[in-house]
Amino acid sequence: MEVPPCALVYEAMGHAHVAGDAEAASQFFSNDVVLLMPNAEPVVGKSAAREALEEWYRNAKIRAVSFDVKEITTAASGEWAFDIARYQIDYDAAHGTRTIEQGYHLVVWRREQAGSWMIARDVATIATCEVLPCANSCE
Repeated sequence: MEVPPCALVYEAMGHAHVAGDAEAASQFFSNDVVLLMPNAEPVVGKSAAREALEEWYRNAKIRAVSFDVKEITTAASGEWAFDIARYQIDYDAAHGTRTIEQGYHLVVWRREQAGSWMIARDVATIATCEVLPCANSCE
């Protein structure tokens, strides 16, 4: 059974995050996407997700993002799939710190009528978060 191109999508999203390109990062979201991120209210809809990314980019300079997909499961219907991945984000915050965050996410993919896989739901949790002073480490 066909699975979503998780690794390719996450690589493209990582590049978009580093570039601060909310349009490119949000192109993989369904129109009714729901993002459940740590310490934040739910973000509902593709345009709201794009706005949330723009806000994040205004407050942080993303240095690097990586994903390691641990598991992909496709429903018997072929219309839905789920992946669990470990992520790491390294960024400079606007308030003068560098943060290296690691965690996991569960992403629900939906196959759209055109046949492409889109992210319908994304739930993330932080496992570790290292905050460093920016002296000599932030650009």
